Amino acid sequence: MEIKERFIEMCTVDTTTEECLELKHVYGQGYDGAANMSGMYKGLQARIRAHNEKALYVHCKAHCLNLVLRHAALVRCQQSLYPGQRVLELQQLWDTRWACREAALKALQRNLNAVLKLLDDIIDIDPPDLARGDAQMYRHAINFLFLLCLEIATPVFKVTAVASDPLQEEGLDHSTAYKVIDGVLRTLQTMTSEESFGEIFKCASEKAESLDIEVPTEVPETDIQIKHSEVIRIFKDMAPRRMLL
Repeated sequence: MEIKERFIEMCTVDTTTEECLELKHVYGQGYDGAANMSGMYKGLQARIRAHNEKALYVHCKAHCLNLVLRHAALVRCQQSLYPGQRVLELQQLWDTRWACREAALKALQRNLNAVLKLLDDIIDIDPPDLARGDAQMYRHAINFLFLLCLEIATPVFKVTAVASDPLQEEGLDHSTAYKVIDGVLRTLQTMTSEESFGEIFKCASEKAESLDIEVPTEVPETDIQIKHSEVIRIFKDMAPRRMLL
């Protein structure tokens, strides 16, 4: 027996409720890889298969191709900018994995030149690509403030990532946990000084100049340092009381 697949028609439905779609007649599902769609336990495909086990899920091939092409385009940009060097991938963010933010920030920081080149290439495509509007939006968002926030956030998440693994170890006692947290808070406190912000601003300015991004002539006024120091003071005051509970 030879199985043949034939496309019959594209149907438009007024609603996607069970009353409109009879799940017993569903013999296949295709979505992107988002967890809420493809999740094996609580994803849409799992919920549908709970009603009809014959409704097999397949990752959308068009979406897979799109992911491959996006990755290939970024790889090409990196190879043209840094020939002979190892290709670095951008990291995906996960809501339930806080530590992944450090890896994502470092990857973006190292790949920023290639990302900008890729966005510029998409914008300059003639005839215009469908992604041109999105590329223009992202390109416009990468300004000096973006670079400054990137330079501020990356070292902060590097510090907190150091404490992430120890705090998840089995058998961790309160004394060790307190020392780890206290060390992180002390390090973060040193990063709120005027000298540290001056170094960060200088680094962001040099990065902006290398990317032909306009740099403001004056340091923007902000009370972020005051807020950070106040948060650290509150947590340090609360920490000993937490250990006594």
